[in-house]
Amino acid sequence: MADWSSLPLDLICDIALKLETLEDFIYFSVVGRVTPMVPWLLLAENTHEDQKSIRDIFNLGNNKCYKFNLPDVLMVEARCWGSVHGLVVMVDRHLDVQLFNPITKARIHFPSVIPLCPYEDNKIHYVYGYEDYVGWMLSFFLQKFIVLKISPDEFVIVLVYNWQALAFARHGGRPVMDKCSYSV
Repeated sequence: MADWSSLPLDLICDIALKLETLEDFIYFSVVGRVTPMVPWLLLAENTHEDQKSIRDIFNLGNNKCYKFNLPDVLMVEARCWGSVHGLVVMVDRHLDVQLFNPITKARIHFPSVIPLCPYEDNKIHYVYGYEDYVGWMLSFFLQKFIVLKISPDEFVIVLVYNWQALAFARHGGRPVMDKCSYSV
């Protein structure tokens, strides 16, 4: 088996520049890793109506943007959070939570976030309706997701929500997010 680290850096760069897809480039960067990769940033939702299913990933190392397609039409209007494991947390318009691998397209389903702020208890829906309730949940109520990798196939997600509360869920665990009380 050849040792990639013994190849000249300019040859590795030439090979990388000939790759056409984001997936090929990422696979190549894992196999042919010479230097540590700079983190990539997941950019905000595309505002063009004909490109709603496409998200951009920005590579800080080479100052380039790459595009990837979302898994299906249900996740088109999803809010996304990146993680240190290369996975994307996605919350869709139904407030369902998924962990998505943009390379393999694998998805892991987690409990919905609706029980954290039930529709009936939220004053926004009385004035503006369900769509604005969902928009408020996605834009303001859900602040941050943290992905913890317990084992290669086991993940726990931690959610910071409502500016002062935590909830967590384990894949294959309880069907609801568990709330965690704390005081600041």
